[in-house]
Amino acid sequence: MASLEDLKRLYDSFSCSGASVYLREEETLAIRSFLGSKSPVLHICGSPGTGKTHVTVHTVGNSFLYLNYYNENDIFGRIKSSNTSVVIIDEFDKYYNERRNECIQAMCYLRTRQKLITISNDLTISGDVLFFKPYSSSDMEKILTQKVSEESSSPILNPTAIKIISKRVGPSGDLRQLLRYVQEIVGKKIVEGGAVEISPEDVFPEKESTEERPSNVHHSIISSLISGNKRVSKMELYSRYLKECQEMEISSYDRTDFNIIYDIYA
Repeated sequence: MASLEDLKRLYDSFSCSGASVYLREEETLAIRSFLGSKSPVLHICGSPGTGKTHVTVHTVGNSFLYLNYYNENDIFGRIKSSNTSVVIIDEFDKYYNERRNECIQAMCYLRTRQKLITISNDLTISGDVLFFKPYSSSDMEKILTQKVSEESSSPILNPTAIKIISKRVGPSGDLRQLLRYVQEIVGKKIVEGGAVEISPEDVFPEKESTEERPSNVHHSIISSLISGNKRVSKMELYSRYLKECQEMEISSYDRTDFNIIYDIYA
């Protein structure tokens, strides 16, 4: 069972800037290939939370100038005074759309002097573009399992809890959202104190807290319904689940949470 120190270490790891790169081997290879090529520009594009900035900075190493459009008043001036081999411009799509003339001027200046890597959420511009796909629920489950094992040899997150969390956050494709969500759960456990493993019921605290029965009862009901009704549709199983909850006089999960648990046991 995880100790309080294990929980604190895991909590702190979510805020660590030097965190590991997860499941971005192809993207890492593409960035390395660009750095070793004669191409002057690499455009990187993807939804928020797909690891664009973290993977890029981690892969490039130490010799680069990092500029975020929202934090810089004079990007072109910073570029002209820099002698690093690589320039990274984050939020490049905003830079290109809002200060296009300066942006194009900066790109022309860099073309024969330094390599340029741009990072955008939504980019419509010609040139080579490396797309970062959103993380899937399966990706998130693998990442969370690996991260927990890296931080502690003792079990901190129950495997079923990891599945539930991953399926709940998975549709967003946002890894940062996943890590913030887990950090919040871990933080609550730290406040409670003591050694503990985070279980499935901790994922739905606002619903479980109103029930006097064991908090894993919903998992038991749903898994039993699935095992005993192989040919019944998910919609029909949900109706039967609601009926059982009513008969047991306990509050029921909504359709979204039911689907998450259903996918675990189906």
